[in-house]
Amino acid sequence: MTDRRTELRRRTLLNGRLAAYPLTTRDCLVRDLTPHGARLRCRTTGVGDDVTLQIPALGGFRKDARIVWRRLEDCGLRFLETKRASPPRPIRRPVPDDGY
Repeated sequence: MTDRRTELRRRTLLNGRLAAYPLTTRDCLVRDLTPHGARLRCRTTGVGDDVTLQIPALGGFRKDARIVWRRLEDCGLRFLETKRASPPRPIRRPVPDDGY
């Protein structure tokens, strides 16, 4: 079996929470963590593919992710890139014409 990983995994044992729209949440155990994904131990029955992972022990860590594989009680997540919002542009209001 070939290992297709492109990054080293950081083995962890952290409590996390998996949230999916609209109101589905699951407690989970984060087993491995990389900058681009994670391996979790949790039941994902009834959870869609698009989720948010929260890890309170990492100072409010919160990432949007997609479940890319599931096996028994384990699943793999790929973190989604979050585009930085551009700064808001000022609103230009028309100057009132006073008839002058």
